[in-house]
Amino acid sequence: MAVREKSKLRFLYTEEGLLAEITPEKAHAETPEGDVTMSKTRGEELELVHGSGNVFRDFDDPQADILQLKSILAAQIIGILDDRNLSVRKAQQLTGIAASEFSRVRNAKLTRFTVDRLMTLLNKLDQEVEVTVTIRPRTHTHHHVSV
Repeated sequence: MAVREKSKLRFLYTEEGLLAEITPEKAHAETPEGDVTMSKTRGEELELVHGSGNVFRDFDDPQADILQLKSILAAQIIGILDDRNLSVRKAQQLTGIAASEFSRVRNAKLTRFTVDRLMTLLNKLDQEVEVTVTIRPRTHTHHHVSV
C-alpha cells in the first residue's frame, strides 16, 4: 500500500487503486460494495494516482524491482510459517537457519537479505522457487486525474 499526500489530504492506495481518503477530521473508506467515497474540501485539488503494482517504483526507489522481489519472497516465508504454525525457534530447529533470520523476515527487516538468501530460506522450508524474468524498456507514464 502507498500513501500519497496532496496538501492536507491523504489517500491510501493498494494495487487495486484508491482504498480510502484520510483527513485529520474524517475518514472515508470503502463501502461493503467496494465503492469509495471521496469528498473535496473547498479550494483543494484532489489527485488520483494509480499505482504500478510496485509500491517501491511508485515512490521512485532506485532498487524498486529488487525490493519488490524481496517483499514477495518474504511474504511467502511468513505465509509458510503461519500455515505451519511455526515460531521462529521451531523454524530454526526445522531448517538449521538462525531464529533471528526468521524474526527479521517476520518483521520485514529485509536490508540484510539478498534475493538468493530468501530463496534459500524457502528451499529449507521445502519449497521450490521458480523465477521468471521479463525485461522491457522502462516506462515513466504516470496516470494522474485531477478532480
